[in-house]
Amino acid sequence: MILAVALIVAVILGTTIYLVATSSDSGPDSSPGVTLPPEPDDASVAGVATVGSPAPDFDLPRLRSDGSARLADLAGRPVVVNFWASWCVPCRQEFPLLKQAERDYRDDGLVIIGIAFRDIAADAKSFADDQGATWSLVTDPDRETAKAYGVRAIPQTFFIRPDGTIAKRYFSTPENQAAMNREIENILP
Repeated sequence: MILAVALIVAVILGTTIYLVATSSDSGPDSSPGVTLPPEPDDASVAGVATVGSPAPDFDLPRLRSDGSARLADLAGRPVVVNFWASWCVPCRQEFPLLKQAERDYRDDGLVIIGIAFRDIAADAKSFADDQGATWSLVTDPDRETAKAYGVRAIPQTFFIRPDGTIAKRYFSTPENQAAMNREIENILP
């Protein structure tokens, strides 16, 4: 009997170790019941999507409707790309800043695209609806866009000039609306 219990425990432990070792992801949408080691403390990958470099293009499925959003379709317009998630406390503080910026600068051609990062689509949609988000929201199901931008932690916001180059990268929430507006005004034509 003791040998049978020891064998069952060994199988469960071995399976858990295998799942942790072979999984390449962690977060709210990873395999249920499997806790993976935390990612490195770095918020981003050095040398990826830096100020002055061209913003990586993406074509991502919309969160609240059919179709997709593609950065290349916005050439010639100022764009704010924001990586966020419903579970991210600083993102919750940032949404009102984005909402106000979208209202204030829409007539100037500003486009804001929120990319849900490591979130469950239904949770992201519910949060965005609760916040009254009116800008384009997309998902990054394979996280290729986050990788292209070097994003490992959120919130991160990229301010992209009409020529497609990155003017500023925020690794957290701008401290207030004036700071958000200042960065937006720097990318307006």
